[in-house]
Amino acid sequence: MENTIIDDDATIVADAPASSKAPATAVSRKEILPAFCITVVAAVALYALMSYLQPMLMNNNFIYDFGTMMTGCIEGSPLYRVAWFFADLTEGSFIAALPASIGMIIMGFVAAALERKKSAHAGTGVAGNGHIFTTMFVTTCLSLILGQLLYGGLFASGWIPTFATVLTVQVFVIFYGSDLKKVATSLILGTIVTCPVCYALLYGIVSPLGLPLFIAVSAGVAVVVPVCSLIFRLMPWMTIPAPAEGANPTDQNKSKFFVHQIFGDIGQLTIWGSSWATIGMYVGGIISWVMNPLHPAYGSGNFPLLIMCRWSRAPWPSSSGTRSGRRRAWPSRSRASCSRPIHPAGSSSSPPSSSAPWCSLRWLSGC
Repeated sequence: MENTIIDDDATIVADAPASSKAPATAVSRKEILPAFCITVVAAVALYALMSYLQPMLMNNNFIYDFGTMMTGCIEGSPLYRVAWFFADLTEGSFIAALPASIGMIIMGFVAAALERKKSAHAGTGVAGNGHIFTTMFVTTCLSLILGQLLYGGLFASGWIPTFATVLTVQVFVIFYGSDLKKVATSLILGTIVTCPVCYALLYGIVSPLGLPLFIAVSAGVAVVVPVCSLIFRLMPWMTIPAPAEGANPTDQNKSKFFVHQIFGDIGQLTIWGSSWATIGMYVGGIISWVMNPLHPAYGSGNFPLLIMCRWSRAPWPSSSGTRSGRRRAWPSRSRASCSRPIHPAGSSSSPPSSSAPWCSLRWLSGC
């Protein structure tokens, strides 16, 4: 079965496994052009509106600002440590806001339920992981709690990258499965290793060089994932299960699929690849911004700019090719589409073109 995206001078093809029952679907870029334009214009318009309103909201203190939360965590306040836990869930998207995390969680479970029912309204679902979504979410939460228990004393030095386990532990659960022993191993090893590596990079290299803090996390994850994968190879119970069958997301209205793909891509790694969870996160983020403009986006006051940059950039990769810009794989977002690495045409050694984390992990670990 093939999904083919066609325009006058470029063809995009993605192979899905034979087990998928979805029919072939052709999508012209001309068909998604209105959705593309509307998304970009909406991003710019929302930025203009929020920028106009923000000076009027600066005196709002209906929720704590980010700096107050940081101070509370350094002082050991249990209440602000709980707030930090929720902020960690959306910190990978640079929002780090309590209402944003609540919106993301609620809509994540809604998306998982719709995916399991194979609903036409599921959007990108949770990237084909509806059958293990609860396990993924609980494991992620436990890793954040365990990270604070183990490394909470480091708050004295300021910001600490406890949220980095969101980028590693839940990916291990996706890749190795939801068996209790595997989940416990992924949770313990992923949490114990991730935080110190990112912390060492943060205060040993990134901060002295004056680089953005997130570099420590992205570089740390690039180290932790292959290292943990090699360690897992020494554990006989850490076997890789066969990929589960997932629905084909292109079996829906073309413009609707494109818009969901945009939001799904924004939350590909940290928000379960879920368009609905990403939308819930942004709705919650805007609510928190109205309550206190210095609550989201690390209290920088740049939340309107953050939204505009993310929303206006996201449509471009979904509507254009990669590498040469003429041809790229555009796989189904289901886990079934990752039963083998997907390579660009003519390549046998490149990393998988799919951004799904289990494909990247399979390539990094050499499986």
